[in-house]
Amino acid sequence: MQWLNVAGRLPGKALHAAIVIWHLAGLMKSHEIGFSYKLLADIGVGRHSGYKALRDLEQAELISCVRHSGRCPIVTILKGF
Repeated sequence: MQWLNVAGRLPGKALHAAIVIWHLAGLMKSHEIGFSYKLLADIGVGRHSGYKALRDLEQAELISCVRHSGRCPIVTILKGF
């Protein structure tokens, strides 16, 4: 819960992205997931807002991202898994 509390205090759509990350991590049973911008779009978050949300979560040291051109990032949950 502390992880989500930190994410909830971040600006913009960071909490939305955090919930998607936890959802995917639970489905995959892994702390490392392929992030899906489509899932964000399904809950009304645009692609550019999603980029910013991931950046904010990274700066808060809740996640790390490995980005590849033309592909969705690989996200690792750093705390609270």
